Amino acid sequence: MNGATLFEKFANQLSRWSKTGEEPKLGDWNIRAYLDLQEQRLKEKELKRTFDYSINGKVLKVGNFAIGQLMNYYNKRLNYSLGTKKITYEKNGRIIYKEKMDLPMYQLIKWPNEDRGNWKSDTYVCDNCANIETIETFEEKGCPYCGTHFNVSEMYPKVTNFYILENLPNRKLTFEKLLKIAVWAFIFAFVFSIGTKISGMEFNGIDSFGAILLVFFIVLFLAGLWLSPLIFTMAECMPVTFGMMGAKAKITSRLRKYDEAFSYDYFEGKALSLLRMTIFAKDATKTVQYRGEALPKAYADIVDMDYRGGLNVEKIAQKGEYIEVTLKVYMKNTYFVKGKCKKKNDTMFVRMRHNITWKVEPDFSIVKVCCHGCGGSFDATKHRNCPYCQKEYDAGRDDWEVLEITTK
Repeated sequence: MNGATLFEKFANQLSRWSKTGEEPKLGDWNIRAYLDLQEQRLKEKELKRTFDYSINGKVLKVGNFAIGQLMNYYNKRLNYSLGTKKITYEKNGRIIYKEKMDLPMYQLIKWPNEDRGNWKSDTYVCDNCANIETIETFEEKGCPYCGTHFNVSEMYPKVTNFYILENLPNRKLTFEKLLKIAVWAFIFAFVFSIGTKISGMEFNGIDSFGAILLVFFIVLFLAGLWLSPLIFTMAECMPVTFGMMGAKAKITSRLRKYDEAFSYDYFEGKALSLLRMTIFAKDATKTVQYRGEALPKAYADIVDMDYRGGLNVEKIAQKGEYIEVTLKVYMKNTYFVKGKCKKKNDTMFVRMRHNITWKVEPDFSIVKVCCHGCGGSFDATKHRNCPYCQKEYDAGRDDWEVLEITTK
């Protein structure tokens, strides 16, 4: 399956998931876990969310990540394409919110490097019953629990993360936007008129203050209407643009000291995945990848999260055997409050940590972890402690874990 075909199929599977609840088979178990949590949140709110993404251009490759021993012989590729996103929210059969926007989608894709002779000895999670077994066993003997056989083409490639860059505002002119344009037009016209009054200028023999104030107000108001999409786009994008400047270089240079194969794109996707899984969890304090206090109550009203395309680093510090990173992540979240869906730009501060012995584990999956005590494999979305030896699982040794999420 080529990249373009996979990209389109996964987008179609996301659409089917929103309409039927059928999990996207091209998504790995981490994606399915996040979507399951979002689906539960929507059901709790008695909301029906319908999603469609139609590709309008070519599917392009952003780049490949490092291959070889440091990446456990797995390739990862970041693909993207421009397309049209359509979202509809229904409550009791009535449409309460809908939008249509042209936005780019990014998909992070993983598949094994078949030049490595023993990669089939790696484990995989059965798509039907979630049993963990070697790839070779699934191919040759089938799952020992449900009997399902898999071909390698069914196992890989897999989409390990995706996001749609929602960094543009709604271009619809609302009363609030018209009011803002009018206020700023008046301020500019008033300031200019004060200047002409002081200078003693006159307009056709009439005192300049009132005439020029009126003329400039009308001109600036009409210009604001015409340029409003650009003005509001720049206003919303500037915090993201200035915030992320230098973040990639700073994060990469600092974390590459602990792992020479560190990839910023992989890290960015991981941070987004952990943020969404934590926010959509019914009780984040009971999840294995969160070690913090109870989340703010307002987060329970979030029903969708869109990445605005930028993050900034607030702090990077080593504490004992862990490296801690505090990120400022720019999101556009959809809240369901008092029967209405409302989008809001949120700057979310996410504090995460990882053991300093960290090496990139591209095949890591939270549903397929290995106990640090007895070595048994289990699904950490269902068990915080190992079901075999009862040892508490430390997600920070194998992956990143979240310590705190706040919004300012």
